[in-house]
Amino acid sequence: MGKDKGLEKFLKEAEVLFDGNTYRLNIEEKNQIQEALEMAFWDAKERNKRKKK
Repeated sequence: MGKDKGLEKFLKEAEVLFDGNTYRLNIEEKNQIQEALEMAFWDAKERNKRKKK
């Protein structure tokens, strides 16, 4: 799976707001989020291909 520069920039600079509190992500958390988003992207892309057939 390819890296997206926009996603990398977002994760590098991102603070996460959850339940009214702001959190800075550590490198492990950033990697987990990036992997999850990449999997979701490729899954959605594959489902969109199937719809066109």
